[in-house]
Amino acid sequence: LSSNLPVTHVIPNVQDSAPDFTLSAMENWQAPKSRTYQVVYKNVYGLEVISFTFSMNYQYGGSYEGRGRYLTGVFISAKNLHVAWGFEFSASTEIISITNRGSKESPVAGLTLQLNWTAKTILGKNQSSKSFIYSASWQKTWLCFNGRS
Repeated sequence: LSSNLPVTHVIPNVQDSAPDFTLSAMENWQAPKSRTYQVVYKNVYGLEVISFTFSMNYQYGGSYEGRGRYLTGVFISAKNLHVAWGFEFSASTEIISITNRGSKESPVAGLTLQLNWTAKTILGKNQSSKSFIYSASWQKTWLCFNGRS
């Protein structure tokens, strides 16, 4: 608690794997994608004390001079956050890896982004994470909970 209010810290981290070309040089981008997830903590009485709704966002498939596949606008955004009195919540994102899943001549961007969060009370602390695995060549994005898919 700070000034008798719940404490929250949510830090975004926007990532881009597109090369440093002008926007007009890139083509074949697919429509942006967004998927929403929710994390809920309940107390011993079954009441929600923390509810965090977030979206993972990305755009894939861009190419340069007809070669390669790139990612842009890869980020996780907080959509809704409720923290009850006496609880603290913080979240942040970090890049785990950036890879080329293609060849030198035709690169395919890959990115693993992790969302980390902590929920605290004066009685205890819970730390968790989710990893998102992106590829510029396909629409499906894999999600791993605490290192498990």
